[in-house]
Amino acid sequence: MKINLILSDDDYRRILATPKRVRGTICQNSPEEFSFRAYSESNESEQLPKRQFKTKHSTTTVNSKRIRLYMSIPREETTDPAEIIYDEVDDAASFVEQNMEE
Repeated sequence: MKINLILSDDDYRRILATPKRVRGTICQNSPEEFSFRAYSESNESEQLPKRQFKTKHSTTTVNSKRIRLYMSIPREETTDPAEIIYDEVDDAASFVEQNMEE
């Protein structure tokens, strides 16, 4: 079977330039023609250093551009969820105060 693969000039250069795999999606235009679109690449040098604090129900992340608090509490929890939120937010706030970068 012979197929035609269509890809942009940028994607072609990226495939040739890197020894790593290039991830993306392939779309079928016709039974013998496909289009390839590469996913956007994340530049590891642009990733900011971060500090993380984990508790039983939450994760707090601090870096120079953003502060993030993610919390997940199962409904089956025996303790009152509101109490868990108050306690873990207090712990997260203390962590953020200690790790603020100016």
